[in-house]
Amino acid sequence: QLDDQYTDLVSEDLSKTSEEYAALKEELQKKEVAASEVVDQYAADDSKIKKIEEALEKVEESLNLPIIAPSEINDLHVLQGTFEDLCQQLNNTTDSIESLADHR
Repeated sequence: QLDDQYTDLVSEDLSKTSEEYAALKEELQKKEVAASEVVDQYAADDSKIKKIEEALEKVEESLNLPIIAPSEINDLHVLQGTFEDLCQQLNNTTDSIESLADHR
């Protein structure tokens, strides 16, 4: 009778262990599929990025100009501001000269 109880307990424990193993194995397979999908998406995105880079290179070559970096754009804005200041000073000087000419 003890042998039967022991056999039943071992059998029950083995059954639980088998169920847990099956559940873990199924979870692992789901994670493998998800990881595979992420890898595939990464490869697709990487391919898109390469195509965009190639297109940018073709645009740059067709323009025969380097693409302007953001820092260079900022430099251009500074130069534009300096140019506008110089134009304003020139206008002020011209106005002063005209004003002096009018007084004479």
